[in-house]
Amino acid sequence: MKRLIILSHYDRDNVLDPYVIKVVKALRDYSSKFVFVTTSKLDSWEIDSLKSCKIDVIERENVGFDFMSYKVGVLQSNLQDYDEVILCNDSLYGPLRPLDKFFEEMEKRECDFWGLTDNHDHAYHLQSHWLAVRRKVIDSGKFIEFVKNIEPKDKGTTIQLYEIGFTQFMLKCGFKSSVFAFVSGFMQNQAWYKWKELLEEYNMPFIKARWVESPLMYEVLLKETDYDLHMLKSNLKRVKRK
Repeated sequence: MKRLIILSHYDRDNVLDPYVIKVVKALRDYSSKFVFVTTSKLDSWEIDSLKSCKIDVIERENVGFDFMSYKVGVLQSNLQDYDEVILCNDSLYGPLRPLDKFFEEMEKRECDFWGLTDNHDHAYHLQSHWLAVRRKVIDSGKFIEFVKNIEPKDKGTTIQLYEIGFTQFMLKCGFKSSVFAFVSGFMQNQAWYKWKELLEEYNMPFIKARWVESPLMYEVLLKETDYDLHMLKSNLKRVKRK
């Protein structure tokens, strides 16, 4: 499968954190093209280190949150070259386990677009830290139609129009969705509130750890994965500075 991956990056300290490098390098191996869109002012050596891994780097003004980065990355790519386009952001820590089985599982799914986790708050939607569309959606023109209409908005409006709006738009167009994992009977933010079940029972390869830091989280990660906890803790300590 020819796959385009676009990753949205922002760091308040204008650095390329080691955990981001780990995610990027891992995902690069599963893409035909990888586009890194950053709203931070990274040092030239950091940008060069990405480019040396055959990663396209786009620097842009810090407006519009992840969806504006997704838009910029999409509009600078030839979508017709790919069977799948993945939009993801740097809020994900991982991979926590090898990605081969993860991608193999999702390639088997009969769907037109998919995500890692979903949420029923306000309206059903795939969570925007990972959104993927397949050939049927790309060829229909509906994906590029949605992307072209993305504009800078405040956070609440961005969530309503674009995070929730993306899934609702795709479903109304008749496309079939799927999600890698979900905890049955729980209708809220699974990535935040059900991270333990997602890790232990569903082999989730990524975690949104900034919101669930706890001794229990470290205990579960030690038990279930071989992820570098020192790297994770260093990032959490830095981003939580006042």
